[in-house]
Amino acid sequence: RIRNYIETTPQEIKIYAKNNFNLSIPLPSNYFITDTINSYLVLRSDSKNSTQRIVISSFNLQPSVQNIILEQNKIAKSSITSEIEGAYLRIEDRAQLYVDSSSISHHDKINLKGIWKMEGDFMGGSFFTSLIKNPDNENHILVSLYLYAPGINKANQLLDFEAITNGLSLISN
Repeated sequence: RIRNYIETTPQEIKIYAKNNFNLSIPLPSNYFITDTINSYLVLRSDSKNSTQRIVISSFNLQPSVQNIILEQNKIAKSSITSEIEGAYLRIEDRAQLYVDSSSISHHDKINLKGIWKMEGDFMGGSFFTSLIKNPDNENHILVSLYLYAPGINKANQLLDFEAITNGLSLISN
């Protein structure tokens, strides 16, 4: 999947991610940019039964799980809402988080998986988040992927998220 997605990532997204975040992100071709507000890159993909969103941002805090969740909630509150006024996405703190860290070609990552919910609305789903630590400075990159797919088998979408997060990398200059 990663190799295929490297080839299918929309050109506009490749260029924006490279120029603004020094990031390579493998994506299926059906993703598109929905917003670039507040220095965040917000991507979306829709199918008949599901919606996937990806939010990419700089991360300049101490890299810890607590800070990742705090920043992720702050960004999601301002960039992912529902049709109900005042509703916003946040990480479900009553659910268990899966935390994994890896070191790939001298780039360290912290990966989180868990459940999100929409405060003020009856929605929720899975999320994958990767913090890609920059070994040269404190300009880390936070990439959060959110899935909303009520009532369907989510295996393919979750495999896509796994491939996307595993394929994320900083571009060497």
